[in-house]
Amino acid sequence: MSFISNNPTVSGIKLADPNPTNSNNVNYTVTFNENVSGVDPTDFTLTSTGLMGASITGVTGIDNTYNVSVNTGTGDGILGLNIVDDDSITNSLFVPLGGNGDGNGNFTGETYTVDQTLPTVTFDPVTPDPRNSSVSTIPITFSEPVTGFEIADLSLTQNGVPVPLAGATLSTRNNTNWTLDNLTGLTSSDGNYQLSLTATASGIADVAGNSLNTNASNTWSSDFTLPIASTSLTNINTAGGTNYNFTVTYSDNTAVNVTSLDSNNILVTGPDGKSQPATLVNFTPLGNGTPRAATYSFIPPGDAWDTADNGIYTVQLQAQQVSDTVNNFGVAGNLGTFTVNIAPT
Repeated sequence: MSFISNNPTVSGIKLADPNPTNSNNVNYTVTFNENVSGVDPTDFTLTSTGLMGASITGVTGIDNTYNVSVNTGTGDGILGLNIVDDDSITNSLFVPLGGNGDGNGNFTGETYTVDQTLPTVTFDPVTPDPRNSSVSTIPITFSEPVTGFEIADLSLTQNGVPVPLAGATLSTRNNTNWTLDNLTGLTSSDGNYQLSLTATASGIADVAGNSLNTNASNTWSSDFTLPIASTSLTNINTAGGTNYNFTVTYSDNTAVNVTSLDSNNILVTGPDGKSQPATLVNFTPLGNGTPRAATYSFIPPGDAWDTADNGIYTVQLQAQQVSDTVNNFGVAGNLGTFTVNIAPT
């Protein structure tokens, strides 16, 4: 069918491929209000931001519809196709585009968003690490909005043993910032944890179709075990001693925090309401670790043992005193007793 009007004009320059795109080549559909001839690459110009090397690779078509193929070059950005009228496009009556005169048939076409950069992903670090509490939530951040991300793309291990993510939830507010939630019950015991995202076959991609191709992981250690205190106490049967020394051994599955060892750790109680803190003398070896042997001393009532001091004495660990390096505190309570039994003279 033939279309003839007073002056040929451009009806539209439309995108012929999905947008956004990650393709090296895209197409535009150019339509005119009537059949024209003389349409070739020199009638078009590209506009772009953020792209390098974009070029027109071909023009095909007939009558009033043409296809323009464009190489998108490299980089990410916006790519548009425009007609620059130089009167070389005419209808069957040789009337030029827009009528006589260059530029009066110019037309600005639609634009592609070209994205050739692959998305990346990071986990927010778990803090504190090591820790003595469960991890409830882990934020996951992609470099751009993605689709196809689901729980099945993630895996959790404890000491290398898989932990099913049953009950965990995954949510997002913008497809870039995601949250893995409901992990408390899955991370509530001692161990070295690792959360991993495997990109291969995940189906995770940005809106332009670029697939995630790098894995990500996050590790942390949890320690819920309390340090343990033990001691061996010696009975007193002889008068005259001016102090009582004893050693408490502190053990932990990771390390005793030696900065928590001081003269507030231990209370010694005895008959008739006697009560006195024990003074820390030293501990060995130096530095955090396990076990650590702390030597304490206290002065007998009246400054020296005598028959008035006879009775049973209890050595007690005080609450919130001795901790490990992740701030688990030993349980307050009696560590042992010793007896003072001095015969009268």
